Amino acid sequence: MKVSSEDWIYDILGEALSIILKREIGSDILSNSLVTFVPRHERDMKEDRFKGIKFNQAELLAKSLANKLGLRVNNLIEKLEPTQRSPEDRVARYQRVQRIYSLKPEALGIIRGINVILVDDVRTTGATSTYISGLLHSNGAASVYVAVAGRSVFNEDYNDFYNIELEKCSMIASD
Repeated sequence: MKVSSEDWIYDILGEALSIILKREIGSDILSNSLVTFVPRHERDMKEDRFKGIKFNQAELLAKSLANKLGLRVNNLIEKLEPTQRSPEDRVARYQRVQRIYSLKPEALGIIRGINVILVDDVRTTGATSTYISGLLHSNGAASVYVAVAGRSVFNEDYNDFYNIELEKCSMIASD
C-alpha cells in the first residue's frame, strides 16, 4: 500500500473492510452513513513508484470501501501541516494531532445526524482517529466508526498485542 496506487490492492482491502463492517455494525446502520478519510498534507503524499503519481492510501481505501457499501465519500477533514518525522511518545502524538487536523467548514452541514465511517490506512497509537472521531461526533455526527487496514505496534506493546490478537482470531475462527 505504501508504494502503489493500484486499484486491485484497495479493492481487496475495501472488500474485506466492507464484510467486517456489515457483520459488526449492520446494513441498517450503514445505510445512513457516509465515508470520509484521514487526509494527508500535500508534502506527506505517497508516491507511486510505478506510475510516478502522488496519492493518499486512506483516500483510495475509503473510495473502495464506499463503493463496496454503496455509500458516498466526502472529504471532510483537512490537515493543516505536514507530519513531523521525529519519534514521539503517545502523549506528544495526541497533542500534535489537535494542532494539525480540523473539519472543513462544509462538513458541519453534511455530518449532522449521519453515521460516519472514518478510514485510515494504519492505526499506530490511535491519536489521529480518536481526535478526528471526537471532532466529527462533537459537530453533529450520530456515530463515528473507524476502519483501518492495519495496525502498527510499538515494541514494548508487541507481546500484549500479539496475545490479544491471537485470542480474537481464535474466537472468529470458531464462529
